[in-house]
Amino acid sequence: MAGGPVGISLACWHPVTQELLGALRRMILTGELEPGQRLIERDIADRLGVSRTPVRECIRKLESEGLVEHLPRKGCVVRRVSAGEVVEVFMIRSSLEPLASRLAAERRMPRDVTRLRKILTDLRSAAARGDSSTAHDFHVLFHETIFRAARSPRLAGMLKTLMHQSFWYARVAYTIPGRIEQAQAEHAAMLDAIETGDSDLAESRSREHVNRSKAAYMSIQSTVTRA
Repeated sequence: MAGGPVGISLACWHPVTQELLGALRRMILTGELEPGQRLIERDIADRLGVSRTPVRECIRKLESEGLVEHLPRKGCVVRRVSAGEVVEVFMIRSSLEPLASRLAAERRMPRDVTRLRKILTDLRSAAARGDSSTAHDFHVLFHETIFRAARSPRLAGMLKTLMHQSFWYARVAYTIPGRIEQAQAEHAAMLDAIETGDSDLAESRSREHVNRSKAAYMSIQSTVTRA
């Protein structure tokens, strides 16, 4: 693995350090660690400037999220997923995310709306300057903030795992010209419905967003298949 230590701070060390976990997850979701690539604890620890123990714990967590897997005689690798699995994830998201948006519209607090507006502004700024990695982070944060605004910890937990499993597909879909701008408009429409407390509209706009994301990804897959 190329690159020098990024110096992650482990001053408040925890067996599964959230900062380290987030860094590894981001490397997978942005394609820096590619599907099928081996995850060698020693190399990751050297690169990120940490010991091997928290790396091992984080890899186990990523395995539980479905982002990595253990293969015979090869060890731990970034997991490859089939088109069928992608469709299944989007199918589940299209049921659960609209529910979260409905609940967020019903239970949102002023601070939730303020935070969502700020995240959306930051997302647009990152996308405008071509910073896809930061835009991705704000994209994830936007959705997770809606999940928290729903005030259903169990639902938020399930959706967070699904989001981590599917954002790699979303990144691929964003290579379609105009998809990033379309997704930003969909986010804004979802937020407007949540802010006004229109639960029916928030639910339908969330479902539309998930379905459009799925359609964009599948169009890319169809093109690759025909090539």
